Amino acid sequence: MDWLTIENYCREYPEIAWAIAAAVFFILEVGVFTGIGFFFAALAALTMSILITVGVLGDMSVWLHAGYFFVFITLWAVTLWKPM
Repeated sequence: MDWLTIENYCREYPEIAWAIAAAVFFILEVGVFTGIGFFFAALAALTMSILITVGVLGDMSVWLHAGYFFVFITLWAVTLWKPM
């Protein structure tokens, strides 16, 4: 019997896992660590969730998902960062 572990759930439903990660990053940004880093991570995780749901990013390894996540963090940071 295949137990539903966090790892199996993330592999079965990556779009939901990325949406949950986005929510966690938003909560960390607003409630715990007031800064700007978690905001970009939340936007990147939300982008990952949307692109997986739409079908742009299909079945990939966990490493490719992590790579795209860091690429999207960089893109969001470059796009939204304003020098002080």
